[in-house]
Amino acid sequence: MDLRKNQTKQTLEEQLDFLKQLQNAANLPLFDLEDFQDKKIDIKPDESITPGNFKPHPLRPGLYFAHPQTIMAMKKNILTAGDNLDELSQNYSCHKCDYQLDLQFWNFCPSCMSEIKE
Repeated sequence: MDLRKNQTKQTLEEQLDFLKQLQNAANLPLFDLEDFQDKKIDIKPDESITPGNFKPHPLRPGLYFAHPQTIMAMKKNILTAGDNLDELSQNYSCHKCDYQLDLQFWNFCPSCMSEIKE
């Protein structure tokens, strides 16, 4: 059991070292892993919101509303990458409805729920 735990720890440390070495186009660190901020985002379903969109709560920071279809389609880790999301963008036009989306955020099209084709 200790051996498996030690291997997992080593693998995580290797992954962290790899992330620390990644650089953007200006040769600056891609992720700021030293200045970690714990952010809590809450997304509540609201069928009046157009699929693929989010509406912030007017009084509660960190609370957003989205169509249930949008919540199902979004990747659950979309907010963990930090502020460098533009550098990782992968633009995609849905083959069924032509909705423009960024592949780093979606498991399938939030507008028409069709699968993403490569």
